[in-house]
Amino acid sequence: MAWLDRDPSGYFHVCFRLGERKFKRSLRTKNERAANGSCLRLEENVRLVESGRLEIPPAADIPAFLLSDGKLSGRPEIPKSTTLGKLFIEYCDSLPVDSLEANTLRVAKIHMRHIERFFGVRFAVERLSQQELQNYVGYRSRQTGHRGKPLSATTIKKELSTFSTPLSRLAKASKRPARKPARAPRRPEARQRKRSANCSSKQEDDGTPGCQRELAVVRNPTP
Repeated sequence: MAWLDRDPSGYFHVCFRLGERKFKRSLRTKNERAANGSCLRLEENVRLVESGRLEIPPAADIPAFLLSDGKLSGRPEIPKSTTLGKLFIEYCDSLPVDSLEANTLRVAKIHMRHIERFFGVRFAVERLSQQELQNYVGYRSRQTGHRGKPLSATTIKKELSTFSTPLSRLAKASKRPARKPARAPRRPEARQRKRSANCSSKQEDDGTPGCQRELAVVRNPTP
């Protein structure tokens, strides 16, 4: 038999007996209809256990097991997210002394600050998607450098490369796929341009003028 108990805050708990033991578990809901549904489901699973049609694994969390129709043997573990700020701090702290030249590390930290400014230090890196990386490329491509000129494709690619290193380490440590681009996302103003005037005007076999080429400022990522 199972029954409901409501605490002063309005949340429902389900109570039941199994053998000689009494159990009580919060349903984390104030909705009486939902609570009644969970109570009936648990009561049915108790009957299945008592009839031998459902077996509770050793050391299982019994309320969780019965409330989940035997799908959970314990309380679900929610993986902790890693913030962008924490990712960069832990990466810098993990670098062996003198593993990078002072100037290289200084430039990498500048890249990290640009990335943090766009995404925010509390951004959960597990949520990172290809589209968000593309948005970052678009954002940076509209900005200017210290001399007032538009940022070069090389600079943006270096920033993405700086970002990909700690992401790869995190993925390896947590044994999950790295959320990084295999190649840098496309820069919005990628376009074609002509070579210098002294370039040969001879055409290739396919009819494309030899003095023209595609300027892939930042190449399109592999799907």
